Amino acid sequence: MIWSEGSAYILGVEKALADWRAAVSPGGGPVFSRRALRARKPRAAPPALRGPGGVLVFSDMVWRTGKPDDAVRAFWAAEYPAMATPATRVAQARRAGYRVIGHFDMGREAMDTCYRPLAARLDALEPRLEGARVLEDLRREIAVLEAGRGQFGYEMFVLERV
Repeated sequence: MIWSEGSAYILGVEKALADWRAAVSPGGGPVFSRRALRARKPRAAPPALRGPGGVLVFSDMVWRTGKPDDAVRAFWAAEYPAMATPATRVAQARRAGYRVIGHFDMGREAMDTCYRPLAARLDALEPRLEGARVLEDLRREIAVLEAGRGQFGYEMFVLERV
């Protein structure tokens, strides 16, 4: 199993799907050796030793509307230009050789779990980050999150290699 929350965009979703495909056997997932399990440091077995049940799970920021506000669209055009709809990601997964077991909106709670603690920490970090671009960037991202509620969000995708 590969579990990737919010990191497929770093590679690009289509590249991640292609690259990770080699790590998930058709109908099979990694098998861990007893020695590795005893050491609590599991390592994937070679592809020939993979067992049943291989799955790829990843989350991605997606559009929830075809007509986002101009400010929201401009922000994401700069920060994540390849952001797409869930339907586009499903089509990409199928073209990359996966069966889509399911996908779902992670909901507002998932976004709040990430951004609320971050927003609370920004004031405390301001003296140490004074003049740093990251402080301004994070505040802008949080403002877009609040202004753009319902226009974008995290989607979880569960795939199996075919």
